[in-house]
Amino acid sequence: MGGNFKQLIRSIDGKEDSFPNPIIQVNRQKRQLTQWLRKHNFINLDVIPYVVVSSPKTIIKASSNQCEIAKKVFHSELLYKKVEELDLKFKTDFYTHKEIRKLAKLLIKQHQLLDQNILDKYNIGNNELLTGVICINCHQFSMVRDKGNWICKNCLHVSKGAHISALVDYFLLIGNSINNKQVRDFLHIPSIYNASRLLRKLNLPSSGTKKDKTHYLDELSQQSSF
Repeated sequence: MGGNFKQLIRSIDGKEDSFPNPIIQVNRQKRQLTQWLRKHNFINLDVIPYVVVSSPKTIIKASSNQCEIAKKVFHSELLYKKVEELDLKFKTDFYTHKEIRKLAKLLIKQHQLLDQNILDKYNIGNNELLTGVICINCHQFSMVRDKGNWICKNCLHVSKGAHISALVDYFLLIGNSINNKQVRDFLHIPSIYNASRLLRKLNLPSSGTKKDKTHYLDELSQQSSF
């Protein structure tokens, strides 16, 4: 994890890709959940943010604040220990069993995906969007597809998966389904075959025939959360 630039860096075969910092994400989720609890009059509950890495093969490194990061980021096999520590720390029951059941039912009832059209909400047309694949190194929409890689025309940065964040943006801004032409238009890929190959490698749920196939981005957006 890069300390100064607040980003998660993944290194595979000597190539680095940047992802949103999971600690920033989980702290934002803590703030949102705390606000939601207060809104529904559950004001004494502490929300403890953790980042749990499911794959035991993942090596977690921090360039700074290692002790603080180690308190929040750990492998799933240590989750039980963290739960035991919380159990020892919080010995007082803030709510009755009846109140806890009420909270559980409320969480289940309101656990729904946010369904709103962002472009309509802010009166933005599709033609006003900046499209293409952004370079995480120079932050320009200057990445082009070449022999299975994304190469930045501006700074020559190379990435394997730069298109994933672009497709997540498409999911958030436009919709959860996309076809070959929409991929080509949004990612600036001129070749039908290259777009098909890229979609096939993502292994997304799909429907329709080969000619008019539609791919669904919901799973991709969930995978990109870490």
